[in-house]
Amino acid sequence: MRETLGEPETSAIREVERYCVQPGQALSYMLGWRIFSKARAGAEVRLGACFDLRTFHDTVLLNGDMPLDVLARVIDARAAA
Repeated sequence: MRETLGEPETSAIREVERYCVQPGQALSYMLGWRIFSKARAGAEVRLGACFDLRTFHDTVLLNGDMPLDVLARVIDARAAA
């Protein structure tokens, strides 16, 4: 991390320790990121030039907490509308 990303040593140590101590947190973060990114890409394809990042983020954030599969359906429904 230090050589490749140029991270300071303290930051790199903290990240490595977090992944070793809390692997579930890292996994859930990545899973959420992948589902969110896939839903965004689908909305961009479906809406084309009409895709608006602010509207997309409002759709995601203003609906509050929800399971990831529900989030994907909300995004799909919004894009279809």
